[in-house]
Amino acid sequence: MKKIKIALVSIAAAIALLLTACGESASSGSKYDFTMPDSPTEFVTTLVTDENDESKQYAAVEFDGKIYVSYGTLTEDLDQSEIGSRLGYLVQDGVKLEDIGLFPLTSDPDQNYILSMDKQGIMQNKTFFRNSETKGKEISTPSFIKSSGYDYWN
Repeated sequence: MKKIKIALVSIAAAIALLLTACGESASSGSKYDFTMPDSPTEFVTTLVTDENDESKQYAAVEFDGKIYVSYGTLTEDLDQSEIGSRLGYLVQDGVKLEDIGLFPLTSDPDQNYILSMDKQGIMQNKTFFRNSETKGKEISTPSFIKSSGYDYWN
């Protein structure tokens, strides 16, 4: 009987924790800090054509005078400490998408990558853009970034 009570208490605690986490996610939208900077950067999306195959185009954004091209996705959850302060938001076809934030990575001082993620964070995959100047170069890629295998980077 004692084992059954312990099991029931454990199950109740797990359900309460799950409901609390879902409630926080729904109300705040994200576990990450989406505070907009005073002067946010507008990351206007463009397309970059693969120089080796002009029939292929990839999403890109410009930041700090450099072009960042779509590279990969997230392989595991990120801790807030791995993400720097929000840089700004996406602009696509003239529409400001302020719920999609762009962030530097704290483990990437050379800013080879920029993280793009939706403030709601539930259904949207986190996407990494890579500095196009690193194409063909051996750079350090954090273990939580999974290449999407785009031909552009080969």
